[in-house]
Amino acid sequence: MTSQTEFVADIIAGVRRQMSGKTDLWPFEQDEILNSVLERLKDAPPEAATEFTLSGLRLVRQEQSWPTYILNKATGNVLRRKLNFTEDQVVEMIELVSVPHREFPFKGILKAAESLPMSPRIADALRGLRPCITEFLGGGEARDLHARIDNLLHGPAPQTSLEVQGSWSQIVFQEISASAQRSAWERIFFHTAELKSSEAPKKWRATARQLVEELGRAVFLEAAGRWLALGSSPHRPGVQISSGEAEYQTGFLWFLAGETDDRLPGLLANFGGAALKKIPMLGAVSQKVGNACVNVLAELPGLEPVSQLSRLAQHVKYDTAQRLIEKALTRAAERAGVSRNQIEEMSVPDCGLGPDGTRSERFGDYSVRVSIEETTSAAVTWTDKQGKALKSVPAAVKEHHAGEWKDLQHTVKDMEKMLSAHRTRIERLLLSQRAISIEALRTCYLDHALLDGMSRRLIWQFESGLGVWHQGRIVDDTEREIDLTTQKTARLWHPVLSDAQTILHWRCWLEDHDVRQPFKQAHREVYLITDAERQTGTHSNRFAAHILRQHQFAALSEQRGWTFRLMGQWDSHNNPTLELPQFGLRVQYEVTFPENENEVSGHRVYLLIRTGALRFLNENLESQPLESVPPIVFSEVMREVDLFTGVASIGSDPAWGQHQPVPFREYWNEFSFG
Repeated sequence: MTSQTEFVADIIAGVRRQMSGKTDLWPFEQDEILNSVLERLKDAPPEAATEFTLSGLRLVRQEQSWPTYILNKATGNVLRRKLNFTEDQVVEMIELVSVPHREFPFKGILKAAESLPMSPRIADALRGLRPCITEFLGGGEARDLHARIDNLLHGPAPQTSLEVQGSWSQIVFQEISASAQRSAWERIFFHTAELKSSEAPKKWRATARQLVEELGRAVFLEAAGRWLALGSSPHRPGVQISSGEAEYQTGFLWFLAGETDDRLPGLLANFGGAALKKIPMLGAVSQKVGNACVNVLAELPGLEPVSQLSRLAQHVKYDTAQRLIEKALTRAAERAGVSRNQIEEMSVPDCGLGPDGTRSERFGDYSVRVSIEETTSAAVTWTDKQGKALKSVPAAVKEHHAGEWKDLQHTVKDMEKMLSAHRTRIERLLLSQRAISIEALRTCYLDHALLDGMSRRLIWQFESGLGVWHQGRIVDDTEREIDLTTQKTARLWHPVLSDAQTILHWRCWLEDHDVRQPFKQAHREVYLITDAERQTGTHSNRFAAHILRQHQFAALSEQRGWTFRLMGQWDSHNNPTLELPQFGLRVQYEVTFPENENEVSGHRVYLLIRTGALRFLNENLESQPLESVPPIVFSEVMREVDLFTGVASIGSDPAWGQHQPVPFREYWNEFSFG
C-alpha cells in the first residue's frame, strides 16, 4: 500500500518538476499535479486519505510556497469526502489551521468536527479558531464560518434581533428602531431571511401579505419607496454586498411582487440596475438582488414594468439577468397578444410630458418646466409667479417642498435613462429592418410625447419612397408630401440601400433644415465588400493584424452586445462573437495573443491581443461567403469592428511611442502615421 507520505511527496515532486526554470505555474499545470494524486487517493483505503490530510496540513502550516498551495487545495478536496476522523485528529486539524490571515480548507475541517459529538477538547480548539477567521476571507464567508462554529459550540440560536449586514440594512434598521411599529417591521425582515429560493413560493407570499396588512399597506409602500431609492449599496460604490445583505434585499423585493403603486417599476429598475452594475475584476454588486428585481418587475401589472424591463435590457450585460428579462418580456407580449418588439413599443411611457413635449408643475409661488433639451437629456427651468425665469431652484421650494422636488428629480433622471435606452433600441432598427405599421409609427414614434422629437429627425422608408417629418407632415427630399394614409408600413432607412446621389441629397436636406439626427443615419459610415474580400471569399482580413488593448476591447464589445471573455495565463482562449439569430448568422472575430508578449495585469490577464479574420457563420458554424451576407448586416458589423480597432488599438495612443523600447514599433508607426 502506498504510504501517506508518498502522496505528499508526489505533489512536492510534481510541483518542482513543472516549475523547473520557471517562477510560476499555469492553472492547467496545477490541475495536472492535483488530479494525478487525487485519482490515486480515490482507490486508496480511507485511512490513507485521513493521514494524507493531516500530513498535508502540517506542511501547509509550516510554510507558504507553490507545493503547499497545491497541498492546501488537495486537502480541501479530500475533506469533501465522507471520512471517519478521530477526536485527536479533528483537534489537531483545528489547531493546525488556527492561524490569522491564512486560507485553509475551513469548511471541510468544520464538517469533520460536525461529524463527532462535541467534546471539551474540540470546543476549546474551536474557540481558538474563531478569532483567526477574519474579514481577510471576505465578509460573507467569515460570517458563515463563524455561524457554523457558534452552532457547534452553542447549538442553533433563534434570531431575536435584526443584524446589520451592510450599508443598506444599517440605514433601514436605524429607521426601524425609531419606529412606533418596530415589532411589525422586525417580523417583516425576519420573514425575508426565511426566503431561501430564487423565487418566492405561495406559502411565503401569503405570510408576506399578512405581515404587510398588519403593518399597513400605505406605511409599507411609503417606506419601500424610500428604501429602494437608497440603492443596493448606499455610500459604498464599487463594493459587492455581503450574502446576508443580499438575503435581506431579495426577500424585501419579493414583498413588492404584485403591488400596483405607480412609483414601484422605476424604483425597482433603478435598484436592479445598481445591483447589476459591474465592478471591475469582481463582477456585479449582487446578481442575486438584480435578478430578484427582474423577477419582481415581471410580476407587476400594466405596461410600465415592461418599459422598465426594456430599459434594463439595454444596459444589463449578465447572461442570467438578460435571460430573465427576455423571458419576462416574452410573457408580457403573449399576455397582450402581440409580438416581443410590439410590446416594447407599446410600453414606452410619456413620463408626464404633454403634447408639446413639456411637463409643468407648481410648487407654491413657483413653477417648473421640464422639457427634452437634447436627444437624451432634459432641461429643468424655474419661473416665479410673475413668470420671470430663475437661474436655480428657489430656496423656498427646497425648504417647503423638498419631498415633491426630490420626486421630480428622480422622474427627470428616469426620463433621461428611458431616452437613452430607446435611442439604442431605435438605432437597432437600422440592422433589423423591421417593418412597422403606419398606425404604430404614429402612435409609438411620431406622435409619442417622449419619442416624437427623436423619431421626427429620422428618415423613414415607405412603400412610395423615403420621407422625414417636416412642419407637421412627412415629406421627401424635394419637400413633396407623402400621404401616410396610402402607406402600409415603414422601416428605418439605412443608407447602404441607396446610391451615393440619394445619400447626398438627404445629407444636404438635413443640413439645409438644421436637423441634427439622434444618431448617425444619413451620415452613417457605409461598408461595402472590397475586391480583396471577394478574393478571400468566406472571411475578411480588413481588420486583421491589429494590436489592441484587451480590457478596452472587451468593454467596447460587451457594450455592443458581443460575447467575449478576458484572456490570460490560463486555458482562456476564445473569439469574440455576435449572435444575429434573425439572420441565422453568428459573427466571429478571431483574436489571439501577440507573439513574445508577456505583459499581464495583476490578475494575470493579457494586456494586449492581436486580431485576425472576421467570419460570418451559419447555424452549423460553417463560414459563409461574404457576398451572401445581407449588405446591411455586413456594413453594420464592419462598422462595429472598425470602432473596436480604432479605439482600442495601441496605434491610437500617442504616448505609446515613448516606451523604451517601443513594443510593436512597426505596427504603431504604420497605424499612427500611415
